[in-house]
Amino acid sequence: MKCITNAECERWLLDRGVPDAKEGLMLRFGRASAFAVPADSGKQTYIARVIAEAITDRAALLWITGWGVWPSSENMGLFNRVRASFAETRKLHEANGHLCGKGDGEILECLLDCALYFSWDAWLVDDTAQSAVWMTNDEVVVFGEENQSHAGPWRGVAASLKLRPL
Repeated sequence: MKCITNAECERWLLDRGVPDAKEGLMLRFGRASAFAVPADSGKQTYIARVIAEAITDRAALLWITGWGVWPSSENMGLFNRVRASFAETRKLHEANGHLCGKGDGEILECLLDCALYFSWDAWLVDDTAQSAVWMTNDEVVVFGEENQSHAGPWRGVAASLKLRPL
């Protein structure tokens, strides 16, 4: 696991053919399915685990793009301790991207837990930038694929989680 800056996240995406970063991601994944995030923290933990397990065989970018919307639900001390577990000392506003490699599933799950618990905006994009999961501060999770022929790592995850479609 390696943390990178916002500019480095944009470059990582550009290197994979996604211009305009966040807007480009939204446009790229026209084949997207949105689901309500359950309020129960146990179910949120399970969502994070299933998503992390689906990507363990490849590299990915977890890009936290929005925080502070619901400060009463955030625990920055907890989040900073999670990042400290892989020797990251910078604050979220200094390095909001997380490059995950093979074998980073457990720490990725912890970061996804935080994003879901704290109602943060975050993108998890696979190394090909052909599929992504988008979590929003509106407690929505969106699974997207660039096209139907690409069997992204999250295909079938929503069904296995029994999430309520929006």
